[in-house]
Amino acid sequence: MSSILAGLVAGAVLLASLTVASAQSFDLRELVQEFTLDNGLKILMVNRERSPTISFCLLFKTGGVDEPVGKAGLAHVLEHMMFKGTTTIGTKNYEKERVLLEKVDQLAEKLLRAQEEGRTEEEIDSLRQAFEAAQAEAQAYVEAGELNRIYDENGAAGFNAATWQDGTIYMVSLPSNRLELWARLTADCIINPVPREFYKERDVVMEERRQRTETDPTGLLIEQFLATAFIAHPYGRPTIGWMSDLERMLRDDLRQFYRRYYVPSNTVIAVVGGIQPERDIEIIRRYLSVIPSGEAPPLVVTREPKQQGERRITVKFDAKPELFVGYHKPTYPHRDAYVFDVIDALLSAGRTSRLFKRMVDKERLALSVETGSSLPADRYDNLFFFHGVPRTPHTTEDLEKVLYQEIERMRTKSVTLQELQKIKNQVRADFIYALQSDEGLASQLVYYEAFFGGWERMQEFSDIIESITPEEIMEVAQKYLVEDNRTVATLVEKNEKREE
Repeated sequence: MSSILAGLVAGAVLLASLTVASAQSFDLRELVQEFTLDNGLKILMVNRERSPTISFCLLFKTGGVDEPVGKAGLAHVLEHMMFKGTTTIGTKNYEKERVLLEKVDQLAEKLLRAQEEGRTEEEIDSLRQAFEAAQAEAQAYVEAGELNRIYDENGAAGFNAATWQDGTIYMVSLPSNRLELWARLTADCIINPVPREFYKERDVVMEERRQRTETDPTGLLIEQFLATAFIAHPYGRPTIGWMSDLERMLRDDLRQFYRRYYVPSNTVIAVVGGIQPERDIEIIRRYLSVIPSGEAPPLVVTREPKQQGERRITVKFDAKPELFVGYHKPTYPHRDAYVFDVIDALLSAGRTSRLFKRMVDKERLALSVETGSSLPADRYDNLFFFHGVPRTPHTTEDLEKVLYQEIERMRTKSVTLQELQKIKNQVRADFIYALQSDEGLASQLVYYEAFFGGWERMQEFSDIIESITPEEIMEVAQKYLVEDNRTVATLVEKNEKREE
């Protein structure tokens, strides 16, 4: 399924009561109240009287695409740092800690410079020992996990965060009487953050990269696939960062990135649950309106040039073969992006989908197949992709052959109205189903507000999907699903012999 639908779908099997009629009657315009603080921070609030809790979702419209060249991974490391506390949370004595943190930064810069200049091993070892000793001194003043503890003691659930190419999101749910606590903590974390334990956490991210990318066959293949498909746009860079960038990252890099992008005008917050918006906005305003407005962050101006021919890459790894195939396509709110959501569901949503029925059930070519309509993200033009794992003795070439046959079928033969209506009902029901939870609604409100031109566009989703015709599916397939617009990445076992 597409990345946008993956965020919307809460389960593969939906209740029969989620019909077309229910989708059409779900009117967000009657539910959402919108407020903009003087500093530019936008707050979206929805009262659900039945809920004894409140779900908070804070999205900064900054992710991997916004990082400077040579600093890949900054957005993700910053996400880790936002859990480390403030000048009053997470420290035993901040004034003493601050002095030691500055000492650590100075030694980190000297160590990096010595390594880049090729100093002697003795000099580098001496600096490393001093750096590690300074870190140990600063660590003595850290009250580890204090922010988490405060939330836990106040009944929090789902306290978490995520960073991807487009943005960074922070989520938590609390009892309804803890709204002021959330506002106080959020304001403190934005105004007075302290990226303590930075170099320790940087090492954690580097280990995360080793586990999720460098020693994981699928992760490595995806990384190489995107780097091949995007030669200009930053979607070709991994959110986890390149190892060489992570190794050179300093705490000052993080501070500069934070000041540039974590500003109110680049932020959206959704508050959903047992609230009274007209009353509770005043509590939020009291704490969050004092956040300095800051300057509008720079925009990503690079655009991916039109692909002029098929690109292919082979990745050798000690693992079973896998295949990725991708086609460049526009993102929302372009109508073709919604058509691709239908194509995505047509090809791989469930056991009755075209690719699953043929590749997995009937011909038993594959162990698994999937497609998606928004790789790696949605903010800019992206990829429609296919991922498949062949079943022995079949090969990735076998999967490619059948995939292209099914694409050609879409390009030349109109989908039946019965099959299309089934897909439409499924896609729209998935959309409504996920919005039933406070967390699901909050996350989609900030997502649409930040990236799709406003939360109101959520209301258009069902109508757009319903209006898509068989002719549009053929036209979109003919326009985008062509060889010259295709990137193919194959994972090959290291010892496998391939015919030339």
